[in-house]
Amino acid sequence: MRNNIGIKDKVIRIVLALILLLFIYNTKISSTLAIVFFLLAMVLVATSINGSCPVYKAFGITTKRNLNQKAKIYEKNKLH
Repeated sequence: MRNNIGIKDKVIRIVLALILLLFIYNTKISSTLAIVFFLLAMVLVATSINGSCPVYKAFGITTKRNLNQKAKIYEKNKLH
């Protein structure tokens, strides 16, 4: 599967996963909800490490910039 997650997206996913894990650890929530939050946190971490999100792929979304896009932005800014 092609990578479709950019650096900022990876950082956001890891931060959200840490927040969920801290929430589970610090609050008294039902075990079912804790399991759901834990699984969601693990999915966020796994997709961040893998660099690919199946939901993004299904909708054709990518947050990863390729070098051609960066070059176009650089050229556009250089002309102004």
